[in-house]
Amino acid sequence: MTADGDVPLKAFKALLHSENVAAVCTAMGMYQTAAEYTRLTGGNPLEPVADEVRQRARDLLRRPPTPGDGDVRPAADHLSALNVLTILAEPDDAELIGDTLEGAANEEVRVVAIRTAAAVLTNTAEQNGRLMAAIGAMALNETLDVRERKVALTALGMVGTPEAEELVVRATGSDDLEVQIAAAFQLAAPGRIRAHRDRLERLAASWPEDAGRDAGFIRERLAGLPS
Repeated sequence: MTADGDVPLKAFKALLHSENVAAVCTAMGMYQTAAEYTRLTGGNPLEPVADEVRQRARDLLRRPPTPGDGDVRPAADHLSALNVLTILAEPDDAELIGDTLEGAANEEVRVVAIRTAAAVLTNTAEQNGRLMAAIGAMALNETLDVRERKVALTALGMVGTPEAEELVVRATGSDDLEVQIAAAFQLAAPGRIRAHRDRLERLAASWPEDAGRDAGFIRERLAGLPS
């Protein structure tokens, strides 16, 4: 499966370049699985076609998402493309990912697009301001579903730049307790908790005793800090 002449690789490429959305999504899923197994096997057998997979993912995101049918759910092509780009995205994919994030067809696509954007920001030396602003806007948007906001906060925590950290700090002022705790959780990470100790102690003191596991974790971390 490592040479262009091998039948399995030819079969994969046939799926990848098919006009059938379900077939393309299958190929994207196969690549993602192969890449994840690399950590166990020491090599991705589909690596020879990584550039083709990346380009196919880009092509899918430039088109309107599939409306779905009996074989695939709505926006399945965009979801598959974003998942692959979480592994394969390059710095010049930032604008395309930003377009997809801002124009996402549904909540599921937005959530995956946030994770893909975070992967680009984490793996790129030069930060893309548009992606950072888009993730931050979702983390701070009080009208969005809490799940989406928590994913955005986790993404900002992964990025870990001063700009991302400042957005997380702002989110601790949310009126939604769950979002407030999610933001505080990111600030309670090793390497951050000391800088934000006073803020976290004030927040933790304001939460009810039964505020949940993450709140309990934050309180434990604060209690373990030297005076």
